[in-house]
Amino acid sequence: MSHCCCSKKNKVAQVDVDNNHSTSVIIKSDVPLESEVLTIAQFNVILNDELSVILSQKLKTLPKIQSFEFDYTVNEIIITSSLPAQYLVEYLSHHSSQTVTVQGQGPTTPLSTPLTTAVAVLDILPPNPSQSSLLGVIRLIQISAKFCMIEISLSNLIPNQTHAIAIHEYGDLSDVDHLSFGDHYDPSPESDQKKIKRAGDLGEVEIDEKGRGEKRVVKEGMEVGNLIGRSVVLKEKRVVKEGMEVGNLIGRSVVLKEKRVVKE
Repeated sequence: MSHCCCSKKNKVAQVDVDNNHSTSVIIKSDVPLESEVLTIAQFNVILNDELSVILSQKLKTLPKIQSFEFDYTVNEIIITSSLPAQYLVEYLSHHSSQTVTVQGQGPTTPLSTPLTTAVAVLDILPPNPSQSSLLGVIRLIQISAKFCMIEISLSNLIPNQTHAIAIHEYGDLSDVDHLSFGDHYDPSPESDQKKIKRAGDLGEVEIDEKGRGEKRVVKEGMEVGNLIGRSVVLKEKRVVKEGMEVGNLIGRSVVLKEKRVVKE
């Protein structure tokens, strides 16, 4: 069942979706389940009546979509869902035959902090002229005052591999031995940081047979505003040496502020 308030006279057409799929945040031990966290994301798509009908029909069939809007005045689609933004980019690009990008993303509930979203775009290292340098997109969303969610979408990698990814203390990318990144970031007091796994450790990402990998991680006590200017680092393997994770560096990027979606 769905409710649509579409009209050719309307500048904005909104659809609330109920397709028998849960879209609520499921809480387990007070930590939101990554796959069920709702965010609101804004995508640029050149709209017309025919394409709007096609995309509306397609979006209604997707699980985990709560609602979507078509804004014809600025050629944008705003989607509230628990699907990764990069997945929706590729889905909309495929069905619109356009190059779709994310214009902004944020929490569904307004927060007092102005810095609720950030992004890091990973480049392949070393650069390879024979293939795209884009390795993946990491999106960081403050979903509540207590929790930050990190969406990881990787591509152009060797199939069937397992890689490690982490947020590091510093945004200095100058050292090829990646020592300038510092250790994994951790917002805990210095006296509490002598632990094996720090908050910046985002774990491992499994790369499939197409060279792609996706993962969502929810971190408690981590604020997006404190991650701006730090680095995200992707490595081939997880080897701990003298308390630090070492391995062949695949990609790196500095975390940058991203446009925030504000829905009235």
